[in-house]
Amino acid sequence: MRNQSGFSENSPLSGNIEDVLDATKACIAHSGFVHTHMGDIAKGASMSRATLYRRFENKEQIFAALLRREAASFVDRARAIAARSESVLSRVEAILFVALAEIAGHDWLAGELSKGPDTRVMAILNPADQEAAGYALLPLLEEGVMAGEVRDSLPLSELVAWIFRQLLSIAAMPLGQADKELRVQVLVMPALRANGSEPADGLTQNLCPGPPAR
Repeated sequence: MRNQSGFSENSPLSGNIEDVLDATKACIAHSGFVHTHMGDIAKGASMSRATLYRRFENKEQIFAALLRREAASFVDRARAIAARSESVLSRVEAILFVALAEIAGHDWLAGELSKGPDTRVMAILNPADQEAAGYALLPLLEEGVMAGEVRDSLPLSELVAWIFRQLLSIAAMPLGQADKELRVQVLVMPALRANGSEPADGLTQNLCPGPPAR
């Protein structure tokens, strides 16, 4: 059996995993991802660097594990929303609102996004977020395609990837939750509809264009 971080609970180091992830979160909140080093994490977790390297190859691997753990509450909330009896797009919108609130609730993560797109951070964030989203969003989008609510002009895996690129861009903006939700409503949701409406222009900058037509 694996814990929320994705590691076997029977591993001899499983008792230290949470300490490592907690130390990583504290280091990132204090110094940022770029300036956090394995030695900092080992010190924060009260272990030697050798012990830390026995379990993780690098800080990117630890960061990915931290994201998986922190995403657990989002996945639970997203699944609950997906089970509602509302329209598919209403449920998708609600899940994206929750994702924005979850990101804002993690100071260490919101702080990283606010610094702008660092390629190393985004390379970890994108697959981690898409993995979390896949548990709820992919089945929901499949349901939407079958019901004629969601566009079917490209693979749903690409649609999920596009959604989360937009979500991370919006989350990085120095705005309140209501303003971020407005951008989801105006820029993201229209591109998901079966009629293929394009996102509105001019409300914000630095968002990727709508999903490519096929």
